[in-house]
Amino acid sequence: MQGAGGFLVFAGALGYTRTEATSDPLTPPGAPALFTMPGLSVDATVATADSISGSILQTTANKYDKGELVVVWMGTIVTTQPLDAVLAANSGTGGTYTVANLPGGAAAKPLPGAFYYMYARVWNSADPVLSLRRIDFDGFADLRTGSATGMNATFN
Repeated sequence: MQGAGGFLVFAGALGYTRTEATSDPLTPPGAPALFTMPGLSVDATVATADSISGSILQTTANKYDKGELVVVWMGTIVTTQPLDAVLAANSGTGGTYTVANLPGGAAAKPLPGAFYYMYARVWNSADPVLSLRRIDFDGFADLRTGSATGMNATFN
């Protein structure tokens, strides 16, 4: 319950529906508060749930074996997605990815400003400190009228 010793936990972001934790923690002082937070869903009154997809190519096979894809909208990180499986695909030269559940628009109801920027943080687990790189994707993904495909990147 709200008040001294209790609180509600929720998440929300531009274009997404506010989501409350499955249980609201009520803990004694000094005890950790444990709760489960479900994923956000696109607010259908504002946007449609669109996606970005493409391929990643490593010019040197197995140069990177770990990574995270970072998706940014209006200067805010919207989501991240592990790239380990993509980097391991096709004998270590790369593979395809899809990032779903992004606020976008449709031809009948465009969403102005639905431009997404992406970059990746990649590294090789054998030497994570010296191999860590940030790699920017060229251009941006335009989701104003639907999902975007062909957001490809080459990791050198």
